Amino acid sequence: MWDVCRPAYLLAGLLAGIAVALRQRAIWQKNGQRPSVAQYAGVLLLAVYMAVVFSLTIAPDYGYALHNFGRNINLVPLRVLATIAENPLNFWGNLLMFMPLGLLACLLSRRYRRAGWCLLAGAGLSLFIELCQLFTPRASDIDDLLMNTLGTALGWATGRLLLALTAGRKANSAQKCAARPANAGQRLRQGACPANSAPSSARRLQRRSCRDSALVPLTAACVAGAMLFAGLLPKEAFLFSADSGASSGEPSFSTDVPVLSSLPAQHIESSISPAALEAASALLLDLTSQTTLYASHETDPVAPASTTKLLTALTAWDFCAPNEIVSIGQEVTYIAADASRAGLMPGEELTVEQLYHAMLLPSGNDAAYALAVYAGRRISDDDSLSIEAALDTFIAAMNDKAAALGASNSHFVCPDGYDADGQYTTAADLACIAAAVLRQPLLSEICGTLSFSDTWPSGEQASFTNTNFLLDPTSEYYDPAVIGLKTGRSSAAGCCLVAAAKHGGDTYLTIVMGSSETGRWTDTRALFACVGL
Repeated sequence: MWDVCRPAYLLAGLLAGIAVALRQRAIWQKNGQRPSVAQYAGVLLLAVYMAVVFSLTIAPDYGYALHNFGRNINLVPLRVLATIAENPLNFWGNLLMFMPLGLLACLLSRRYRRAGWCLLAGAGLSLFIELCQLFTPRASDIDDLLMNTLGTALGWATGRLLLALTAGRKANSAQKCAARPANAGQRLRQGACPANSAPSSARRLQRRSCRDSALVPLTAACVAGAMLFAGLLPKEAFLFSADSGASSGEPSFSTDVPVLSSLPAQHIESSISPAALEAASALLLDLTSQTTLYASHETDPVAPASTTKLLTALTAWDFCAPNEIVSIGQEVTYIAADASRAGLMPGEELTVEQLYHAMLLPSGNDAAYALAVYAGRRISDDDSLSIEAALDTFIAAMNDKAAALGASNSHFVCPDGYDADGQYTTAADLACIAAAVLRQPLLSEICGTLSFSDTWPSGEQASFTNTNFLLDPTSEYYDPAVIGLKTGRSSAAGCCLVAAAKHGGDTYLTIVMGSSETGRWTDTRALFACVGL
């Protein structure tokens, strides 16, 4: 879950590290030790490292719920070895992630220079993470516990090697000083090493670290507590401007999105009426004040069409990092013959972030299926999962995500929004989903991008243009205040548009469903005109 709260978690880890460092200072002073700046830095680095690990695994915004308990769990050990060739990151990633723990613990505490203590620390921290993940949509896996413990062991071995090399260099230096008898008194006066400095140097090296078995669990507890506190705080301070991706200093809108259908519509003074719009349902919201300015049939069930891809992107965001590489498979052939495409072919490789562009700009249904299958396998922690099973897993996560966002009157059965029995949403529910997209800087930036060109990791080049005419300066419907978001069109849904705009420091959101090709642009412009856009 790589979202805008990461700076808050890192800051929380740093503050927790300062608290632990102050405790260590008291212990060092009690034992008559004089710690170095490097030792303080090591404690802070351990805390920040744990903040990074926790933010990637058990961040407070991962969606903790009792109904998630035990839903995705693997108790079969070493299954990861069967998929190491197809997904080496799953194997090596866990090893590398816990190596710093073994290294830092070994260097900072003499207690953890014993292999048993260090391995116990790594296994305990990994077990804590896996137990927390039992209550999230993420998978709990015994292989993660095993790989994390092995990674800790590798880090411990590296730390022991560094200590041995350091002690060896000090001993050699002392022996060289002792082997120079001539003018020894003069050398001592000038700062040369005494003959017995080798053992004293070794003793000082040993004394520079503490015998503190509580160092790792205390640091983990402080960091986890600080991150929990940061995750429960209002996130306004960590939001970014939706139109630039840079910090704006002030939130563009409130992050606490209510179930919008429960808000009374406060119709603004204008000539707009439901009869004046072509859309079957429409909604205009002021996200800054969380006010419903205009609403027409906002709770009526409608087909979502490609506006579904906003939820697809949000769901994948919870389980996939933007720089992960996805290999395109046969899932791209599952789309309908008349579906919109990004031109992806089996065998190509591209990053998750590039898949977001391919899905959200040209509205590529093939990109939506590729992303859904990849994320579904990540959710299940099984890269051998069939396409059908991966899609089922992802669709279940999509509906859980929608419910968590307040879109409780929706149900989705495919990742691209193509017309299907049992698939529906409402304008009010789409507002909840769209507001969540605006809170993700990367997704918001992509939805507001007019064109995109890049080269895939596999070497193919691609260029995409956004289907949203409101973003195109050459279009008659262009509106410079618009910052996204997503178009949609299908036989059942008609022409749809979810759009956001900024004006006077406020962020406005419109939902237009069931309109005509021209109507979705004119309807949206008419709604924005009500607030002076």
